[in-house]
Amino acid sequence: MEQFAFVPKGWAAPFVGMRCEVQEDLLVDRFEVTRGRWEYWRARSETELADLEDWAPLGAGEYLPAVGMTHGEAEALAAARGMRLPTAAEWMFIAGGSRAQSWPHGNTRRVSVANTVEMGLRHSASVGTFPGGASTGTGVEDLVGNVWEWVAPPLPDQIEPMAWRLQGPSPYPLWAMGGSYQVRAQELFSFDGVRRFNATGLEAGHRADDLGLRCVVGAREYLLKHASSWSRPAWRERMLAVGRSWGRRAVPLLARMVEEGDGPSALAWLLEGARG
Repeated sequence: MEQFAFVPKGWAAPFVGMRCEVQEDLLVDRFEVTRGRWEYWRARSETELADLEDWAPLGAGEYLPAVGMTHGEAEALAAARGMRLPTAAEWMFIAGGSRAQSWPHGNTRRVSVANTVEMGLRHSASVGTFPGGASTGTGVEDLVGNVWEWVAPPLPDQIEPMAWRLQGPSPYPLWAMGGSYQVRAQELFSFDGVRRFNATGLEAGHRADDLGLRCVVGAREYLLKHASSWSRPAWRERMLAVGRSWGRRAVPLLARMVEEGDGPSALAWLLEGARG
């Protein structure tokens, strides 16, 4: 639970006449999926997940982002966790918030808060290394830089990926978003005569050592399924801490769920923490 941020439903308008909408409250991976988490689910999934060892840097640790998976393999990992990939519109809302900020951390460029080429590391960093770049309000990290993140269709109409360098629409059917350690820091969206998102177009079978993923799930769905397993008294302080990290944005959903009656104790603890 500590790995999740709470993102309430809402919408943002990065461009006039366009909505990036999250239609339900979401639980979102606070960090990109790590090598350790990939291996954890690979050992436990009924579906065979890819062995990504060949894509790991020499001596790579478990907290580096998992990289090298195809789009289908990213979807399989998300499904094994009972989650899914975000759509491009959801990813943009998670990153920029309801005010459609230019950067996750605000509207001012700060290259020291993300693992992009300007940092000169030349490799991915352990997740959480750059907390100053977290999205304001939700605390989701590494949305710019470190590794590109696969997203799910549908792609937004009349928007082009910034990383597609030829003239005209991208010919590729899928996107990854956010940039990586191999590219310069870019705003979440821009307009230079063409409306663009911080994304790159890719084939479904593309693999790269700077290409990973982040997962999301409907918050109500996930809490109903799992909250009973977190309701032992020994878990109370952990649930209070998670609720505090989610903050008041989670109160409306949690209050409705508690008011429905006879729910697991963990829901009440989460609500207590969220109310502060």
